[in-house]
Amino acid sequence: MADEVIGAPGPARPDRAERWRGRIRRHGGFGVVLVLAAGLRAVVQLAYAPALFIPDSGSYLAFASRVANGELTPGGHRVSGYAFALLPYVLGHNLPAIVATQHLLGLASGVLIYALLLARGAHRRLAVLASVPVLFDPLQLNVEQYVLAETLATFLLLAAVAVLAWPGRWRWRRPVVAGVLLAGATLSRTPDLVVAAPALVYVLLACRPWRRAMAYGGALAGALVVALAVPLAAYTSAANIDRGGGTVTGIAQRFLYARLAPVADCSRLDLSRAERNLCPTGRPGRRPGPNYYMWSTASPFLRLRPPAGTSTVDVVRGFNRQVLLNQPLSYAGVVAAGYLYGFSPVRGSGPDRLPSWVYKFQSHYTAWNTSATAISRAYGDTRPMSRPGLQRFLHAYGHFYVPGPVLGAGLVLGLAAAVGLGPARRSGQRATSFLFAASAATVLVPGVALSLFSWRYQQPQMSLIPLAAVTGLVALVPRFHRTPAKPVVAVDERPPASPVAR
Repeated sequence: MADEVIGAPGPARPDRAERWRGRIRRHGGFGVVLVLAAGLRAVVQLAYAPALFIPDSGSYLAFASRVANGELTPGGHRVSGYAFALLPYVLGHNLPAIVATQHLLGLASGVLIYALLLARGAHRRLAVLASVPVLFDPLQLNVEQYVLAETLATFLLLAAVAVLAWPGRWRWRRPVVAGVLLAGATLSRTPDLVVAAPALVYVLLACRPWRRAMAYGGALAGALVVALAVPLAAYTSAANIDRGGGTVTGIAQRFLYARLAPVADCSRLDLSRAERNLCPTGRPGRRPGPNYYMWSTASPFLRLRPPAGTSTVDVVRGFNRQVLLNQPLSYAGVVAAGYLYGFSPVRGSGPDRLPSWVYKFQSHYTAWNTSATAISRAYGDTRPMSRPGLQRFLHAYGHFYVPGPVLGAGLVLGLAAAVGLGPARRSGQRATSFLFAASAATVLVPGVALSLFSWRYQQPQMSLIPLAAVTGLVALVPRFHRTPAKPVVAVDERPPASPVAR
């Protein structure tokens, strides 16, 4: 029998180098994926320098320029959170840094998805697989290269969901931080506000244990509401100083009119003389898409002259109300068509006939964008640079994307777990599956309900649906659960003290 030394030290703790080697062994696969994704983003930035632009890009940069000159009142057709974020880049005349930051946000989204799923007990390979869409899908890469609010808003939305879903004990700062992040996402892209609904439901459902959650859940949900509402109220107050009205953007009725005009049948509507001036010409189904009624100089909206004592918003609101009351099925049909097209096997022009090539990599930089040169010179002191070889590579790469039916199946998995099918009922993952799946499902609605179908509005799918899919799979198939996730609890639950031996 080997000699035993009383008081001898136990096994030595691994030093820092050994701990790092252990982390590399555990996460090396994801590290390789992340490096490849970073390299692909470098190719995108070199291929389309200094950035990609649409007219919205110029609007954001113009507002940031006005802020730089001391005009702080929010303005324009959109919320201004993203424009405020552009301020340091506009001051530095550095357009490439904008898209470089957005590419970093895309990489950070992949890391966050991977870490969150590991923390919730998913197998490492599933966590890596869930990060692939946000790291490699051509739509994600393309939108990151645009000077547009979607990438920032989606990252803030993902961060808010992750703060809520991270395993551990509920503290007051958790709903407060989530509310502030949701406010930031909303002030960058207004439709993201709808995710507040599933977030609040999750707060009420997820607290453990139930006997104490009832006391704390409502208060925690109230903290989230306050943290969300205060920034939105402050922004709306400042915006309305300049424009008046009662919406965050000031043009909600105009967007809704553009959505309704293609299907409006004025022969069935009880319209005033002023409202009848908004009636579109041509038969429903053969009219232009919403983009025409929103922006074309020939749109009845832009030709409207409201009667004395009324405003354009009043007239448009009355027209919209009549369409919604008398043609609810027509409206529901166009919304459903746009929503379902987001899960199409191919990424075409969609039901609203918005050119699909806008958010696909093109083999020529400015073939479609006549404003790129003006924007580049005005805000970056540069001009667009073409690297045809890299552009041709990305144009070919753009054919390899996550098919819509695959994303749809992932969403169904998350919803199935949320309602408690099979083993999911006792998995402990139902509330989290609900948060991910309901957030992914609802965030897609406002774009097609109030505006039009655009592939850039589908960007949140790349982050939220994989989370829903993997969490749902873990709940429905227990063998995919690597380790039990720590429950979310309202307060500390300490085990009873061990009895002292006598």
